[in-house]
Amino acid sequence: MTPKVLPAAVASFGSLLLSIGAGAQTSQPAAIPLGASWHYTLTRGSTLLEECPPCAHVSSPEPISGSFTLTQELVPGPLSRYRITDIDFVSTLGAPREYRITGTGIYEILSEFAVIQSIALDLEITTPNATLRASMSSPGTLPGRRFPMMQVRSDQTNGSFAQVFHLDLMAAPFREIWFSTATGFHDSLWSKATNGVSDGDLLSTSGRTVRRNADLAGLLGVMPPLPDLGLDGMNPLPGGGMVYSVTKPAFSERYGPVQPGDLLSDRGPVLRSNASLLAPFGVSPGTPDAGLDAIWVWDTGELWFSVARDFSSPLLGTKVGHGDLLSTSGVIIRRNKELLARFHPEAPIPDLGLTAVHVWPSGEIWFAVTTGFTDSVLGPLQAGDLLSDQGYVVAQNRELLTLFSPMEDLASFGLDALFVVTDLSVLSPPRLGTPVCDGAWQAWQLRWQGPGRVFQPERSPALQGVFSPIGPIDSATSLIDPVGPERRPSGFFRVRQW
Repeated sequence: MTPKVLPAAVASFGSLLLSIGAGAQTSQPAAIPLGASWHYTLTRGSTLLEECPPCAHVSSPEPISGSFTLTQELVPGPLSRYRITDIDFVSTLGAPREYRITGTGIYEILSEFAVIQSIALDLEITTPNATLRASMSSPGTLPGRRFPMMQVRSDQTNGSFAQVFHLDLMAAPFREIWFSTATGFHDSLWSKATNGVSDGDLLSTSGRTVRRNADLAGLLGVMPPLPDLGLDGMNPLPGGGMVYSVTKPAFSERYGPVQPGDLLSDRGPVLRSNASLLAPFGVSPGTPDAGLDAIWVWDTGELWFSVARDFSSPLLGTKVGHGDLLSTSGVIIRRNKELLARFHPEAPIPDLGLTAVHVWPSGEIWFAVTTGFTDSVLGPLQAGDLLSDQGYVVAQNRELLTLFSPMEDLASFGLDALFVVTDLSVLSPPRLGTPVCDGAWQAWQLRWQGPGRVFQPERSPALQGVFSPIGPIDSATSLIDPVGPERRPSGFFRVRQW
């Protein structure tokens, strides 16, 4: 779809991507609409292996990180073909050798008698010694992960006698991940005066702080002001704004007592008390607060969540564990053991808790547990590692914090709040209102409305020019652009949403 661009420095933009509405609680596989593009990010397990077949030594695969774009092309019949562009992979920090990989390719999925995938890549690989062209391909294989997740291996077809590359790609369609930690830390890359990060701050894998805890909870009007209320669960809402829960009780002069199990809004009020969340399970009023850990809000308003402490449900006639995924409709969506069913614990494990959750349109669930365990295949898994209910590790906890580089030497800082910014979640285009100029003509004040959960305004000096972001991805529905009409008398705006 061509973006609709309005005059007088106004533009409205919405990518034509997968629409997710009230029917998102299905397990149907996702599909990219024709001509639409999804941004993919490499996840844990992506590697490049440089092999010397005649050499005596054994080569080791190098971990890589990076991203690419996937665009569906028109192909009749049961074959789905996707064009791969914008490949940009690099060796992860601390890797023994440095590599840079760019290029393009084709990815195909044949869904007939069985689902078969294949990939062909035309790459430029820069090694510590040289830059070379590498043609990579793979024969038809069964997908290692359910689309839109990708797990595919390709081998170089134009390698030399002494040098052949092998590429293992593990990827998911997201731009960044928002999260909070259970333990605060100090960022070694920031100024010492501002490098403290609390367990109540909302962070992004892009290396920025999305919200300080004081900004998130500022409208609660807690008195006396507390240094930090903590951040347990969080989820952006359709149309903008966030819901969240805290780890410490407080008193609000506006709304009264605030408990760790209450569902709060960054726009001020207590949306739901912990008692109202547990009422559909038959829990009597006055029952001690069970806490509120993981939060996922559907467009329909239904809330999936977990609690910090076990409780008994008179209506279900069973104990509800603190690692179970629950619904405000009064049902248990997944038991903790069901979320972990595809892992391989070395020993029987109790309820491990559930601190964070993200639900994909395909039905796949990403989550984190309160207590770590040892997997007989994957090895030790820490509390705070990001896991998939399909039985793989999306990212270790320290990998989420790569661009923060904590000064503290901990194996894991824990993982509480979680939200994945993905192109799968775009709905109809947002509506950008007429920009308003401040009195000094030094800045534009932008406001917009749309069904997305997070947004990013962009600016271009020309209608057919390149639009560049004028702010980070955020759940806010307004922004002040400091480049006002006095410094730039004409231009165009548009807003993206996810």
